[in-house]
This record gives sequence, C-alpha cells and structure tokens, in this order.
Amino acid sequence: MGKHRPLGILAVSVLLILFGMAEVVPSFTRLFLLISRPRVPAATWMGALTGLFYCTSGILLLPLRRRLAFLSLLFLAGAFLGRIVMMVAGLYPMNSFLQSLAMSVGTSMAAFFAIYILLKWSSFK
Repeated sequence: MGKHRPLGILAVSVLLILFGMAEVVPSFTRLFLLISRPRVPAATWMGALTGLFYCTSGILLLPLRRRLAFLSLLFLAGAFLGRIVMMVAGLYPMNSFLQSLAMSVGTSMAAFFAIYILLKWSSFK
C-alpha cells in the first residue's frame, strides 16, 4: 500500500498550483475575470513570478517532506510579499472595488494556506 496522503494537504497543493497558473496566465494576457493589469513589463514579470511561486509552493508540498514543506512556505511567503510589492508599487491597479477585492482575497488566501501548512506540520516527515 502507498503512504497515506492527507486530503487537506493534497487539496492545498492542487489549489496552490491552480491559483499559481491563474496568476501566471493573466500576467501575459492582462485580463482575468474582468480584472486587469497595467501594460508595463514590471507588472507582467512580477505577476508571473508571483504565480510561479504559488505553483512551486504547491508542488513542493506533494512529497510530504518537512524540508520541502519549509521551502514551500518560503515560496508562499515570496508570493505573499510579491503581491504586497505589486500593490505598493502601483503594479496592480487598486482603482476599483473589484480590483481591490481580488487582490485582498488573493493575498488573504496565501496567508491562509501558509497557516494551514503550519497547522498540519505533523503530517510532514
């Protein structure tokens, strides 16, 4: 039999990978669910990097190893900080309720995922 894989950690891994891709693709298309980004290279590359950090974080959780989970948390922190930097630098326009809501929800989710990983730390070997 294979090793027991906690469903919650698997779900978080998959969500991080999906949300990461949902961050990378709009970085280049500039539009996702009516939320837009400015057409400046810094916004494109910061958004793509943030998305890649999310994806990497999710992938690193899959083996259920503590060292990789720690790296996953570092990448998740990088994604969190990247979103904050994008807001402060004006690379993510906050000129509408929808834009502000999207950024707030996305940033809060990154924090929630990090807290969840820490709460499930004993699941990692």
